[in-house]
Amino acid sequence: MLLSRKQARQRRGPWDRIRGLVQAACYVAFLVATSCAPPIGVLNTSYRVATVSTWPPGARMQSEFSGILGGQVNKDGTACFWLGNGQSRTVLIWPNGYSGRGTPLSIADQRGQILVPVGQEITLGGGRITPAASPILGCPPSAEAFEVGEVVQ
Repeated sequence: MLLSRKQARQRRGPWDRIRGLVQAACYVAFLVATSCAPPIGVLNTSYRVATVSTWPPGARMQSEFSGILGGQVNKDGTACFWLGNGQSRTVLIWPNGYSGRGTPLSIADQRGQILVPVGQEITLGGGRITPAASPILGCPPSAEAFEVGEVVQ
């Protein structure tokens, strides 16, 4: 037996209305959740950073350097990391294969593992160097640089 629309509306029970309200609430929740999510790739964005190959492999300078990690992303897909602030920044040159990652900006090792985000304390092993006449990738001209051999903590 087929019912007219009017008869079907009259036969609806309270559960039908509740089901409709729950479906509407779920739809609204889905729209809110997806509109607040970051665009795909923002968290996994990778930036090129200044790196150096060590020869022979395993050779390291023996100095230790600590401070709050600073960093910035550039429009050209590079990132610059440093320790210090204001005019006394020391630019960091990382081991080959390191990169800048995501939001918040962080430094990642050769395997892509996040080591430390900008704004956190870091201790590095390596040595201070006087930069060559050529610019350091992603960074403004700097009087000092530190060649990172390892991240101690």
